[in-house]
Amino acid sequence: MKKVYYKEVQKFGSIPLYFVMGLIYISILGFFFYALINEFVYHGNAIKGHMTSDGLIISSVLTVVILMVASYLLFGSKLITEITAKSVNYRFPPFIKKNKIIDKESISSWEIRKYKPIKEYGGWGIRYSPKKKVLYGKKAAKHNSAVNVKGNIGLQLVFKNGKRLLIGTQRQEAIRRAMKKMYNSK
Repeated sequence: MKKVYYKEVQKFGSIPLYFVMGLIYISILGFFFYALINEFVYHGNAIKGHMTSDGLIISSVLTVVILMVASYLLFGSKLITEITAKSVNYRFPPFIKKNKIIDKESISSWEIRKYKPIKEYGGWGIRYSPKKKVLYGKKAAKHNSAVNVKGNIGLQLVFKNGKRLLIGTQRQEAIRRAMKKMYNSK
């Protein structure tokens, strides 16, 4: 059985995100609810000339389905990171269901660093950057990528083939201790 030095489960979400998403969802659903009530209860003409009654029903159902799928993908996804004696493992269900295993032999260097999620990677989530970028005065290697859900602290891995991966964390000291333990283990 493998010894796990570190495990972290991070989810998207914060009070401001829930508030903004709630306002957006309520506004969209409120519009469709108003249009449906106006059309079928009051026989109004809120959509006359713009859409048929069938079109309104189809649009309403599609909107609800799209909002439910978006909610599941946003709030149901989580970043799971583990560090063992031999590897760094991560997965990001429902997008990356199987563990991505990074053997310690494939890592040339690592550091815990503060980063700029939007400027460096275009935000949070599973981010790929195939272009070369300038990071803090140094030219970064191609294939700079990140997996993160919030914050601006991450474990930066540099591989022997020149590729880089940043894994977001909310527990920088714990992940630093685990990486040191991994490299000190035989």
